[in-house]
Amino acid sequence: MRCLIGMYFLLWIGLQAKAQQVETIFIPASNTFIHEPYLRFDSFVIENEVIKKAYSKEMRLQDHQGYLWFVADNQSLIRYDGHYAKTYDSTRFYGIQMINKTVWSLTDSGVAIFDTTTETFASYPTPLVKNYVYWGAASDSVSKLYILFPSNSDNVRSPFFEFDIQKKKFRHIQLSHLLNGYTQKYEPDSLLILCKPLTVDTKGRVWGQISYGSDTDHGRSAFGYYDPHSNIAVWYPLYGAYNPEIKNKNPNAPQEMSISNVYIDNRYIWVGGWYYLGLLRFDIQTLRWKQYHFSELVANQVFYIRTFQQNKFILYSNNGIKVFDKFRETLHEYPHIPDNQFSPPTNSNSIFSGDRNTIWIGKHNAIGDAEVFYLSPENQVFRTFPQAMKKERLRVFCQYKTQLFFTYQNPRGFVLAAYDEQSGKVSELFRQPYGETPEQYFHMAMPDTINQVIWFVGKVEGGSIRQWDLRRKQMINVQAPIQDSKLRTDQLYNVMSLTQDKEGNIWIPVTQTTLTTEGSLIKYDSRIKQYRHIKSIENLINKQRLRSVMADSRGTIWLGSWDDNLIRWFNPKTEQLSIKNAINRKATESNIPINKMIEDTRRGVIWIAATKHGLWKYTMNTNQWQQIPLSNVDFVFNLQLAHDGILWIKSDNGLVRYSPDTGTFKQFGAEYDLKIYDYGMLIKGNNDELFFDRFRFYPQEIRDNASKPKPIFSFIKVFDQELALSQNINTIPEITLRYNQNFFTVGFSVLSYIQHQKNQYMYRLDNFNKNWITCGNNPSATFTNVPPGEYTLYIKGANSEGIWSDIRSLKITITPPYWQTWWFRGLIAVFIFGILYLLYRYRIAQQTLKSRLAAEEALNKQREAEYQQRIAQTEIAALRAQMNPHFIFNCLNSIQYYVANNDLDAASDYLTKFSRLIRLVLENSRSEKVTLSNELETLRFYIEMEAMRFGKKLNYEIRIDEDIEPDILQIPPLLIQPFVENAVWHGLMHKPQGGTVSIAIKQPQAETLQILITDDGIGRKKAVEFKSKSATNRKSFGLKVTTERIELINGLYQTNTKVQMIDLTDAQGQASGTQVIVEIPI
Repeated sequence: MRCLIGMYFLLWIGLQAKAQQVETIFIPASNTFIHEPYLRFDSFVIENEVIKKAYSKEMRLQDHQGYLWFVADNQSLIRYDGHYAKTYDSTRFYGIQMINKTVWSLTDSGVAIFDTTTETFASYPTPLVKNYVYWGAASDSVSKLYILFPSNSDNVRSPFFEFDIQKKKFRHIQLSHLLNGYTQKYEPDSLLILCKPLTVDTKGRVWGQISYGSDTDHGRSAFGYYDPHSNIAVWYPLYGAYNPEIKNKNPNAPQEMSISNVYIDNRYIWVGGWYYLGLLRFDIQTLRWKQYHFSELVANQVFYIRTFQQNKFILYSNNGIKVFDKFRETLHEYPHIPDNQFSPPTNSNSIFSGDRNTIWIGKHNAIGDAEVFYLSPENQVFRTFPQAMKKERLRVFCQYKTQLFFTYQNPRGFVLAAYDEQSGKVSELFRQPYGETPEQYFHMAMPDTINQVIWFVGKVEGGSIRQWDLRRKQMINVQAPIQDSKLRTDQLYNVMSLTQDKEGNIWIPVTQTTLTTEGSLIKYDSRIKQYRHIKSIENLINKQRLRSVMADSRGTIWLGSWDDNLIRWFNPKTEQLSIKNAINRKATESNIPINKMIEDTRRGVIWIAATKHGLWKYTMNTNQWQQIPLSNVDFVFNLQLAHDGILWIKSDNGLVRYSPDTGTFKQFGAEYDLKIYDYGMLIKGNNDELFFDRFRFYPQEIRDNASKPKPIFSFIKVFDQELALSQNINTIPEITLRYNQNFFTVGFSVLSYIQHQKNQYMYRLDNFNKNWITCGNNPSATFTNVPPGEYTLYIKGANSEGIWSDIRSLKITITPPYWQTWWFRGLIAVFIFGILYLLYRYRIAQQTLKSRLAAEEALNKQREAEYQQRIAQTEIAALRAQMNPHFIFNCLNSIQYYVANNDLDAASDYLTKFSRLIRLVLENSRSEKVTLSNELETLRFYIEMEAMRFGKKLNYEIRIDEDIEPDILQIPPLLIQPFVENAVWHGLMHKPQGGTVSIAIKQPQAETLQILITDDGIGRKKAVEFKSKSATNRKSFGLKVTTERIELINGLYQTNTKVQMIDLTDAQGQASGTQVIVEIPI
């Protein structure tokens, strides 16, 4: 039994020793492919000046939220969202990594953990470390960081640590035992066992570079791991690896390993390193090594390993980006190509894997701004052709089984060749020298399984119809007679297309022959193997050249012209031709070719490429023609219909994918490295594969970036100064601004970086904007003079595919000034109410006092008014009493005059009238007012008595307007008589021939009575002269008394009786009398 165990032990030792040997695979230059397969490196446009100027060191991380992190020259960190950058420069940061959605870094103060809520770093130091510039770091998927710090005098001996993210604590790992993974024996104990952590597997083992030494021995390094559960380090020394700089090496001595990167891939661990270590593959199960030595790599150094596509790794070395195909064991180099925006940069200085396996590559120029590129697996759907096919002016015409038939040109002519995709070999089928016609080429090729040939048609001297015989493997120049024609097939000089109907017949439209430029239609009958000219349609073709042909499912042959925008239908059974001019009716130009027609049997339509007239659709059931609008597409050259019903269009600026069901389309132009290389090449091969110029692709592999982008808020600025927030703007429930902070700008973005310059943004501030506002690719919203209130800012963004994000909102409250707050208004209201109440009470008191004083004053005024009234009445009575004697004295003077002249009859008559006048005067003097009729009666008696004195020298008249009622209207008594007396005595008495006194009574207004007293006497001026010369010096008391009475009446009754005297003149300006106007309110 012991012997059996010993044999097994010896056998196991032998196997382990064998397992230590390295299998070296040399990858020569012949097995290194340049830019093959095609990879598209997209330039990441950085428009932020902070990153442009600060970034030069590393682009290190895309975190779980989608932000990109940069390490700047000054060891600060910059976080970038595609538009806006935020800088963290409070300390020096040594790199940036992420563990379980937690971003962390190492600083001068320890491990810095990023808090996504406050957006700040919190540092956690350990007293055992002074120098935090780490040599290696790795993290598991939960909470543990493993860090190797520099082994120098600043730090503790064996500075290998574990840091718990959750507990925020360091644990110093001291390794005293090292296990040989091959022999399962421990190496001699040492106090200098270090682990440079580079990755952690699913079991929690920390893989990296294990260093083993002593104080006197510098030590050795090998690949291995640290097991936290057992606190043991295990290593696997490397024996027999290829290194041309090590000569006379001892095969039994392990080689020094300087490891830069470790990547775990199921049962294999891939290791990259410096100094000819190259790329190593370690089999965890068999413990065997395989070394890949790349002759194209400087010192065979590999710094970075990441999976990219199936069976492929991205390798980063000191001379650029490489792709390693681990299945084929081939290396693919992608050097920078000048003036090609889709080639990788030179001298890149950082690389990392981001979201969706996107590889990010950073570079900083010695002079100028930073450059960033990304390699997205989702964008690698366009493939180029193998290196053997990359010829001058390559054109692929058809794919038949495993062969691609293509042409290329050289200085002597063009060549038709076939590329076998299984063997990778190119076979030359046909060579055509240019001869007298330099431009010769094929237009189209079509496999024909019925006739077992591949048809080639074009513009070729000696015969434009050629066949590749699939059975005999030879090229045939078709030189056959054509029935109903004088020409042979080799005299059809320019043929641009052909088609095969459901019966197997070949239809060939002719653009030009060696004899004429007129078009014609040729049919090849596959059954009888004959060509025939369709002569019956010659007149209807009308000498037009034919460009394209198609046989639909009904058997109709469609013919597209070159010259007249027309489509012609030919019925093979009736041989009748009909012309369809729907396109021509809308055409603005003639001589526009109909390039291609293709039937969509599932939808029952025909799609038409009408070059400058765009894309057209004909619906068979409804017989309708429709032009399909495609924005930014001026020309449609070619069409292909995929199995999924999607139409692929070759346009003037690239490739267009059109979905007939939704009416949507997407352009693939220069931003996808697609350019127009050939006028019409777009063919469909096996399994729906499409060939477009220098590219080939499967339509089903082109998937849009359909995932909704994530919208985020970036900042809020008030008057262009960023507002300091207590936490992340995306987690804060509400932002409150003061009333004087109502000029603010909010920046936002979507974390979608694929062609992010095409991203679109919209925003709306609820309660401020009614509609969404489009801001293009400038995601910021600026608001001015926003009144106090509560608002909600809504944002959304679309990625480069036009997929819109969900709406994100941010509540913004602008507080009013204190004088507009409810509490202030309440206090003001209470204050005003109190003031008003006090004013009210004061007003009531004042009103009470005022009322009492007013009552007393009113009583006093009443008493005073009564007193004044009695005084006025007494004065008026006195004036009347004064006036009555004056009037009586005048009358007595007249009686005296008659008695002196012994005129007793006149005296008697005068006394009779005088007595009647005195009775009226006495009666009226007792009353304050008398009727107008009574006053006029008194006036008549007076005037008649004066007339008796003057004889015929005094005339008078009294006129009353018809609408005046004298028996009703009342006026003060004896108001008119004094003015009449004054007119008689002072106006007429001094006029030798006498005169007339006219009294007119009018009512110009309802409340005014107007009395006009007019005389034609000598006037007031001469009356004054006569009065001054008069010896009697007669006084006129009546006019003076009347004036005083009017003033008293106005004051007593609050009236406005007016008296106006007017001097009258004749035409020569001489005085001709006086007019007195008395206006009495009634």
